[in-house]
Amino acid sequence: MPMMLLALTALASSSVACADADLSVAPAASPDVTSAAGGSALRQPEVLARGQQYPSRVAADGQSVYWINATAHGTVMKVDRVGGDPVVLARGVRRPKDLALSADEVFYTSAEDGTIVRVSKSGGLPIAVATKQANPSALVVNGGSVYWTSSATPGAVMTLATDGHDMPRALATAEAQPLRLAVDASRVYWVNWLGGSVMHVDKSGGAPKALVSGQSNPSDVAIDATHAYWIDDGDHSIRCAPLSSRAGGGASSVLAAGQDGAWAIAVDAARVYWTIPGDAPQSGRVVSVSRDGGAPTVLASRQHYPRGVAVDATSLYWTNGGDGAESGSVMRLSK
Repeated sequence: MPMMLLALTALASSSVACADADLSVAPAASPDVTSAAGGSALRQPEVLARGQQYPSRVAADGQSVYWINATAHGTVMKVDRVGGDPVVLARGVRRPKDLALSADEVFYTSAEDGTIVRVSKSGGLPIAVATKQANPSALVVNGGSVYWTSSATPGAVMTLATDGHDMPRALATAEAQPLRLAVDASRVYWVNWLGGSVMHVDKSGGAPKALVSGQSNPSDVAIDATHAYWIDDGDHSIRCAPLSSRAGGGASSVLAAGQDGAWAIAVDAARVYWTIPGDAPQSGRVVSVSRDGGAPTVLASRQHYPRGVAVDATSLYWTNGGDGAESGSVMRLSK
């Protein structure tokens, strides 16, 4: 599978910084790109694992990379961050949707079984920590608890201690198709795809509030210490807002426009990253922009339907979903 890494910059128009979120809609960045000057040799993404069946969400812990193969009877996989032989941690998972990491375990959802399951990072017997959940989808582990969205109609945001010794507790109910979520030290954030809102609630419970409303089908969200970043499917943009807007109904800024089909988003201390699967084999891209705004950069092009994305201190990781059995891959690009 030929792959190419490109350094690209947007033409004249560029996005505003997320700090400028007093604008309800920021000036749109041009979706057009042109090769950066210089022509120097560029780094190539590395293939960590080949022959995967529709790999989807991905996570990393600085030592290994983990992902789900999202088939009717899927698998939870692991490989060393520099490559090697992939290891199956769990197999026969009925419609896995997401995974998340604690220090020693991998948690994952089975949408068809309605379960949240944990398994040791070193392998062993998977253990269900929550059952009878309605279409569990996105998953985050934080501070000794696991959080997930139930994307049924109506939807919910749920939590449970990672040891599974208590009962699942609803943090929000009657949500309009909650999809992805993110968690910090005190709050849980999520996007309501049908509700057009970025929501939050205290970890201890209380009334959910809108960080930002009036969005067009937000589909994925990531946070850092000061801001939330999300994909808006409706207007094909990457948007942001300060977490200080959580008093309710704040405005958002456009970090990048013209990002049709963006699928997953991640953030580190300097940049925001997202995948665009594309509409044909090897037409996908992995794109990045500074958290402060500016011209988006295409980090990798000619990717085979890129899906999940994750970032750690040294590298960016993504899955290429492929277009058939065993045509998917897991990729790494050093930062």
